[in-house]
Amino acid sequence: MHITNIRYGRNFQISEFLYEKYEVEITINGSENVDDAFVEAERIIREQHYNKNKDNTFYANVQPTELPVTQVQEPIKNIPYVASDDDVAKEIQKYKLGVNAFRAVYSEMVKGNTKLEEAYNKKLSELSNN
Repeated sequence: MHITNIRYGRNFQISEFLYEKYEVEITINGSENVDDAFVEAERIIREQHYNKNKDNTFYANVQPTELPVTQVQEPIKNIPYVASDDDVAKEIQKYKLGVNAFRAVYSEMVKGNTKLEEAYNKKLSELSNN
């Protein structure tokens, strides 16, 4: 995979209820580093924001190099979590809403799993008796 373009954007609060949005898109050639491109994109946006708002009292004594810089990090990998039978059984036992909602949520989920069917039937009995 080769990244050829990056887009970076940021919202800045310029008063109590007013925000400004800045975006920049950078084209990267094969020899340039993507992390460096993000750092440059952030620098450009911070500088543009500062130049436009330097008379704003909040920024009056702040130089663009003093504005906070965020480190470029590796993207967080989204790893799906699969609940164990014990986790599902515990959730079934915590259930406190009505019988119809309980059936709608869990009836199909527990089919074919004896441990979960047992927990389901026990809780269904409790809910039906209340």
